[in-house]
Amino acid sequence: MNDTDMNGLESLVWDAVLDERIDWFPLHKVVFVGKLIAVVVPNLNSFNVQAAVDAGNSIPIIYLAAAFNYLVVFVIAIWMVAMLLFEDRDLA
Repeated sequence: MNDTDMNGLESLVWDAVLDERIDWFPLHKVVFVGKLIAVVVPNLNSFNVQAAVDAGNSIPIIYLAAAFNYLVVFVIAIWMVAMLLFEDRDLA
């Protein structure tokens, strides 16, 4: 696959998400969609502190602050997408 096989937008997204091209892999679109989903879906493992609590360790405040910031950024991003999707709807 070369640049003439892809349109401009797909090429830009491909470069942004993968950071490299997988020309040798026959299922390159499957890899692309998988990595795109990995970027869009939140990493919920950053909120998992069960192992530290079970071991009796304290959770550093900087870790909690980082997880809270991740939560706020993701909620704002989802809220903005929802606003774009429903801006022309008359819900009344």
